[in-house]
Amino acid sequence: MLFRFVLTALIGMVAVPVVLATDGTVACDPSLRPVEISESGTVFTSLNYNGTAPYPPNQLCEYKFIGSVGQNVILTFDDIVLEECTDCNCDYIEVYDGPDDTSNLLTKMCGNVNTPVALASGADGFVRFVSDESTQGTGFSATFTVGNAACEGGVVLTEINGTFVSPNFPLNYGNSEDCTWTLKVPEDSYRVDVWFDSFEVEDRCMSDYVKMVDSTGNVLQTWWWEEGPQDPNVIFSSRSGQGDIDITFTSDSSVTRNGFRGYWRMGRYLPGTVPSRDI
Repeated sequence: MLFRFVLTALIGMVAVPVVLATDGTVACDPSLRPVEISESGTVFTSLNYNGTAPYPPNQLCEYKFIGSVGQNVILTFDDIVLEECTDCNCDYIEVYDGPDDTSNLLTKMCGNVNTPVALASGADGFVRFVSDESTQGTGFSATFTVGNAACEGGVVLTEINGTFVSPNFPLNYGNSEDCTWTLKVPEDSYRVDVWFDSFEVEDRCMSDYVKMVDSTGNVLQTWWWEEGPQDPNVIFSSRSGQGDIDITFTSDSSVTRNGFRGYWRMGRYLPGTVPSRDI
């Protein structure tokens, strides 16, 4: 069952209830989009989605997701069947790390995608779905939740670049945190770069710390507060052939701090310099 939310719109001086559906009827309406979704656990879909019927052509649909301070928006796509085309320029889904399409683009998906998870760095997220005039698939179904999936069993991230944050960032993380972000490379020849622009953990050696670990369990880098605040111009890189990378965060049972915000990017050839903050 799809959740529906009732808001009140003022037309003249009359209060009129407006039903906001998450099945695409509002998200795809030019006069109403984006549909705003704030209840964790909400399922949202493309128009006409039932697993068999195609979505309509020439659609522009927008979904805006709202969490609370200290939360992360988590979007889990349970089913995606779209038209397949070069560079995803026909029918596609875009996921943005913020409240609208001026935010950083996390991922762009088309074709038949194997249930990815898109993790926003903060309490807002934005999704756009576009279809052209030809060849429609059955669409998509996804679930909006809030929390920090990395600290609730771990999260696998397939995006080429993005952001990861400690629980509750920029507020204090909790005691006894155990978080894992797995950066899944498209192929073993890809390298992974990681860097931070904010980093504060408990100021005792190896009490609270972040590690970068390759696919064989080899620890490539460890960060803790005795090193001092992280220099945003310093990049830590895996080598070609080291495969998927785990970023792990562990905190002990006492003393917490504001935590961290980090970035990653993947590629065969990486420039060796930190990009501008539009990543």
